[in-house]
Amino acid sequence: MRNIHWKRFIGGLMALCLLMSVVPVGSAEANNKLTIAVGLANTSKGVDNVWFWKWARDNFDIDFDLVEIAYLSTEDWKSLAFASDDLPDMILGVGFSTDELVNYGSMEGQIIDLSPYVSDPEAMPNLAKLFAEHPEYKTAISDAEGRIWGLGAFRPAQAYQTYETFFVHEDYLHQAGYEEIPDTMEGIVEMLKAIKALGNGVIPCEGFNKSVNISNLILNAAGVATSGPNGVSPALKYTNGQEAEVILPYGDEEIWTYYLTVMHELFTQGLITDDYYTQTNSNQIKANVAEGKSAMICHALQVYAINEKEDYTKWKVVPVLTSAINDTPVWPEGTDNISVGGAVITSKCENVELACQFIDWFFDEEHMFRHKYGFLHGDERNYEFGGYYVDDNGVLDYYDFAVNKMAESAEMYMYTYHQGFNTYALGYETPDMLRTGYVEAGKEEMFRPSNIYDDSTALSYTNYLYEQLLTEDVLRPIYPKITFFDSDTALAIANLKAIIDDYVASESAKFITGVRSMEEIPNYFEELDALGFEELLSYYVDYYEAVK
Repeated sequence: MRNIHWKRFIGGLMALCLLMSVVPVGSAEANNKLTIAVGLANTSKGVDNVWFWKWARDNFDIDFDLVEIAYLSTEDWKSLAFASDDLPDMILGVGFSTDELVNYGSMEGQIIDLSPYVSDPEAMPNLAKLFAEHPEYKTAISDAEGRIWGLGAFRPAQAYQTYETFFVHEDYLHQAGYEEIPDTMEGIVEMLKAIKALGNGVIPCEGFNKSVNISNLILNAAGVATSGPNGVSPALKYTNGQEAEVILPYGDEEIWTYYLTVMHELFTQGLITDDYYTQTNSNQIKANVAEGKSAMICHALQVYAINEKEDYTKWKVVPVLTSAINDTPVWPEGTDNISVGGAVITSKCENVELACQFIDWFFDEEHMFRHKYGFLHGDERNYEFGGYYVDDNGVLDYYDFAVNKMAESAEMYMYTYHQGFNTYALGYETPDMLRTGYVEAGKEEMFRPSNIYDDSTALSYTNYLYEQLLTEDVLRPIYPKITFFDSDTALAIANLKAIIDDYVASESAKFITGVRSMEEIPNYFEELDALGFEELLSYYVDYYEAVK
């Protein structure tokens, strides 16, 4: 069995080359210097070309020595940096799983435990206040011994997860002879076949293996509540109304046989793209959507730059589906209000208090507004950027996006020019966070909390449709998204996953693309068992039984 500590032995051979390829920016004063490795979005033009870091250098009493980590090399950088122990003071926006946090923290001693700081009003006053008001947040990000190895983002919970969204364009729906979107998985497949028959280069269903795709829709239709990609994460099975059962979808014979069968039909019939396994980013999907070639998409509308009301209101939401193996509509209940691992402080940091002060800044509502939007358009503190404005319809947006058209979507503008690091890595957002902007714009009467939805923007329209669709009778709890196993269990899981995940990805792709006969699916499950699947599943079952 391959052990995760192999990285220690090869790290010295590869780390120097990769680590020298990052771009250091900033000066190096001794007393107030922080070296921060920053994970960049795939559209980033570098830390010198985003608003936040320009403003931060002028407004924090910190000398920022920034190390850029390109989006596509994030995992390699992370592995090799820890293998070589050549670490900065802090790592921001890279993303650490809970297993990695336990490994690098509890087992390797390379990141520090933040629990002594987060409840100290002098060290981290904003977090101390937040955790006093929401002790469940602190509990969620603490390991079994109460240690906190990384911090993330906190947002009020919503009942659903808008990154897992599915839409069909009404023009293609009607051209294919449908008035309504089918409510079974089998019906969706037949609809996509009818759309493909229209010809003219139409792409029935967008998505690709390394990002959002139709996989979770199939799993939901089979009765599985999951938020993980492509069936690799632990999930809860509710097929035909059964009580919640912990599964790894790829090891459940009923679920995975159904999944592979549907995916095989989609791929071999040309209902998903033939570059499903080779596509590496969503640029082609955005181009297809812009050209009107895409009939069904598997992500939030604004992600694909569908920003005009006359365009995004033509996309209709796919209902909660049943299937040939499941008669109970199931949708994963959203719990994506807490994340962990967006920011860590390493054992190399000589000024932990300063690093904690910087992190704590993000856990204030007004500070988060500044981080996300900057200042009102025309304010010199925006530097060469446009800041935000509020239009005549009461929509607060980036001026450079909405007026100057500097990006395809507001989200892309935020990651490219404004925020300074990838993902919602850090901070606290509330439904009232935008009020500051409306007040400064003299339009407070137009403010609406962000959890009240309408069709004024693509994001709000997406939320509105799903708020109407996802009633309590279809929502089901998912397997806990934040899990902290003890060190021995985490190591055992990592070693098993190192073998099993690669096997599942490889063999599933062979079944789906037709390289391996579907008649060999029973052999797949036998091979999976031989790799230690039942042991791996038992760890997730035991954890769920202990915390539910």
